[in-house]
Amino acid sequence: MGKGPAARAALIVLMIAMPAGAFFATRGIPVEWQDVGPGVVVRIDVLVVVYTNTAGDRTTQEDIAMLRSEVAEAREFFWRNSRLVVDLAIDFLHVDEFLPLSRFTEASWGGYWLPPGDVTPGDADLASVERDLRARGIRDDQYDGVFVFYAWDRATLPAAYGGTTFGPGYGFLGSTGYSDVPLCWDPTTWSWYFVHEFNHQVDAMLEHAGVPQFQSPDMPWALPGVFGEDYDYNAYLMRLLGSVEWCRLASKGWGHIVRVPDVDRDGVPDHGDFPITEATTGSSPGSIDSDADGLSDLDEILAGIFHSSDPLDPDTDGDGILDGLDAWPRYPVDARASPRAFDPGNGYDLGASGWILNASGIANPGLYRNLSIGSTWTAAGLTMIGRIPDAVNQLTLLLDMQDDGWFHGRDNVALFIQLDPRGMDVRTWASDPEIIAALGVPAWDDDGRYLARFPRVIDPSSTTIVTWDDGAFTGLKVHLPWNMVGTSHFGFLVKIDRVSGQPVEQWVFEQNVLVDVAIAGA
Repeated sequence: MGKGPAARAALIVLMIAMPAGAFFATRGIPVEWQDVGPGVVVRIDVLVVVYTNTAGDRTTQEDIAMLRSEVAEAREFFWRNSRLVVDLAIDFLHVDEFLPLSRFTEASWGGYWLPPGDVTPGDADLASVERDLRARGIRDDQYDGVFVFYAWDRATLPAAYGGTTFGPGYGFLGSTGYSDVPLCWDPTTWSWYFVHEFNHQVDAMLEHAGVPQFQSPDMPWALPGVFGEDYDYNAYLMRLLGSVEWCRLASKGWGHIVRVPDVDRDGVPDHGDFPITEATTGSSPGSIDSDADGLSDLDEILAGIFHSSDPLDPDTDGDGILDGLDAWPRYPVDARASPRAFDPGNGYDLGASGWILNASGIANPGLYRNLSIGSTWTAAGLTMIGRIPDAVNQLTLLLDMQDDGWFHGRDNVALFIQLDPRGMDVRTWASDPEIIAALGVPAWDDDGRYLARFPRVIDPSSTTIVTWDDGAFTGLKVHLPWNMVGTSHFGFLVKIDRVSGQPVEQWVFEQNVLVDVAIAGA
């Protein structure tokens, strides 16, 4: 299962959080609030349990190695996007004992999942994860959260879609959070499932700690803000909180305060067992801005949700703009679209008069650095142009036409583009109050539930796609009938879906992040 546009916006997740105060008698430690700030880290203890042998499948050594790598990626994601305040201290426990099908519960929406304990009335004899862990010496509240992965093969038995989470008030191992995910999805998505499900635990912990503003990971449309899907939404959630809010977790007993060396008090630990420090980036522990480019060492780390700009290079992307003055320091993006009428013929003039190149050669490391993208506009619509390496067979272009966030409004257009043979599927992600009131959740505008109540936002027959051969490249031109007059910005994202006939997931910019483009002359 891939991580395509909005594929997990309707992710079915069981999230159970008990009323405030339930099961928390043993939690709570004092926190010296006057000391919260640089040099203070909240370390959350997490036990990752892997059931390697179940009725659904067996894990391989390659599975385990991949899982550890994905969990490490998730740990770094939490560290970076909490502004280097929250560190997940992760232990692994492998359970090799065979787990029969009787240990699993069928979800109401179909498929099996692994409950933490006796969650079904009348199942008092059901063996539980809690009992397994206690039998292996794990104590109540020894960990702040437990995350269970279990071997599973959907070809053998159906799996409950996504994962499930029980908040720490459920009573599992005292007041420990619980999540479980089957190891049957695309292995490159395991870090995503960890981030999403563990943020459900964090959401419940923060609510009980008196920080209710952390929005549910399942309802991005309920939070105002300009953000994309999945990782970008979760990063946005985490970056809303400051050190004081995160430290409230420790005040209620989830996590503990760790003092770290930070000589220049710039918020970046000088060294230590953390995913990112001054030592790992090479920046100076004695300078807030090691390369004097106007972007602090901490903000260099925060330049992307997965990747940093270079704290030792004043112009990371080499576009002639100092990182401190560059809206996109990691990418040489000219984020403007100029007025020009749509020409349905072959050919482009990237970067010349009338066209402004939005991006060129800026794919993530190891990807297609010679891919180019440009845009132009009129009252009649928006035109996107591209120079795409021939090896790319299929790509996705997401457009947030009002630049108000992917989960807001009825202006979020997805173009699923096939280059060989040529074709394009056009859909709009409708996520405005009227749609949500009528359907309960946002929906694609080609969904039957949507079409029963509302018309298509864009008639696919009114769109145009033009391709042509350009040596080792394919020329691409796409036109959407959308009046851009009065619009100040739009957002766009490019994802490569198929290369040389093989499915891939490669992001030209940061994963899930839409680049905002100014409408020049509007």
